[in-house]
Amino acid sequence: MSLYKIPLLLASYGGTYISLTPPNPPIPQNTKAKGVSSRERVFSAVVRRYNGLLKVLYFLYAWLIVGLNDRRPGQMVLSSGALLEVAVILARQWPSHPISQKILTALIRGPASLADRIELSPMFFAGCTVSTICTLIRYRCYRELGRLFTYEMSIQSEHKLVTQGPYSVVRHPSYPTVIACVVGLGMCYAAKGSWVRECGVMDTTSGRAVAGLATMLWAYGSWNAIARTSDEDALLKAKFGTQWDEWAKRVPYKLIPFIY
Repeated sequence: MSLYKIPLLLASYGGTYISLTPPNPPIPQNTKAKGVSSRERVFSAVVRRYNGLLKVLYFLYAWLIVGLNDRRPGQMVLSSGALLEVAVILARQWPSHPISQKILTALIRGPASLADRIELSPMFFAGCTVSTICTLIRYRCYRELGRLFTYEMSIQSEHKLVTQGPYSVVRHPSYPTVIACVVGLGMCYAAKGSWVRECGVMDTTSGRAVAGLATMLWAYGSWNAIARTSDEDALLKAKFGTQWDEWAKRVPYKLIPFIY
């Protein structure tokens, strides 16, 4: 049954990678927004590195197992969490193959039979669904804004107010979708039947430390993204005036329809 998990794993983790990857390069210093809060200046300066670190923490789990395994001291392999879980699933299907034996030895802290616990679960389905849907919406935001979608607050040359697509539902749709997308990935990792939960990753001090750090980074990014919406509204209102007022009247919610 765990074989059916493979395409869902790749969709969920791949989608989260897309959501955390800037669609455009950094903007020139002279185009960054002026007069923003010190909090926003710091966040704009570190957001690309922050997203890169968050991707590393969510996708590079092998070192928690390989190198900590007493039978292979010092060995270190870096790969995505998706590919590692897929590798364990496939290796357990053909356990007698020499490559499978190496994979199971390296990626499981305990007997190879722990891999039999990897399975689909309602929580995994929910997390996969959340991350996939949110990735699709965020990617649509990339497409609607085009070159205007930057990780730094800015008003660019020939800037225009985008009000179609997801921006006709809430004014800042890319923020709740990336926040929820990472939550969905976390649900996949935490779900009963996941490689992280069933094969010893979270039984290590390092595993728990990385999970805690990733959670703190997610909280920091989420708080700053939500706080940034007020700065962006003020910047766009100053630039577009009555055009922004009319849009805000049609789309009164910042992040979540009918709620906020």
